[in-house]
Amino acid sequence: MQELKDRVNGFAQSVDERTQKSFKIKTLYRVIEETERHQENCEVCRAHVEQLSALVDKLESALKNHEERSDYLGDLKAMQQHFHKNHGFITEGYYTSLGISLGLCLGVALALSIFDNIAFMALGLPIGLGIGSSMDADAKKKGKVI
Repeated sequence: MQELKDRVNGFAQSVDERTQKSFKIKTLYRVIEETERHQENCEVCRAHVEQLSALVDKLESALKNHEERSDYLGDLKAMQQHFHKNHGFITEGYYTSLGISLGLCLGVALALSIFDNIAFMALGLPIGLGIGSSMDADAKKKGKVI
C-alpha cells in the first residue's frame, strides 16, 4: 500500500492544483489510507486492495489521455460510496450542502406560514449553512471525510 501512496503523491506533485482537484487525487489517497485501515475487518475493503493498483494505473493513463478520466472517476466514486454506506465516511461539504437545502426549505415554510411574505425565506439559509458547516468541521476533526 505504501507503494501506491508514493505513486499517488508523485502524480500529485507532477500536476497543478486544478488537475489534482479534477482527478480527485487527494480523495484517492484517502481511499488508499482507509482501505488499508479497514481491510482486516471488511471483506469489500480486502477486495479494494487488489483494485487500487489498477485504479492508480488508470489515474496514470487518464492523466495522459483525458478521455479515460470518466472511467477512473467512476471507479473511484464506487469505492467512495462503499466508505460512505458501510463505514460512515462523508465527502467534503456533504453536511453543508444538506444544511443549505434543508435551511431553504425551512425558510420557505416559515416565510409563507408565519410571516406570509416570501422575502423571509432567506432566514433559513444562514441557519442551514451554520449547522451544516459545523457538522462538516466535526466530521473532519473525527477523520470521517474522504
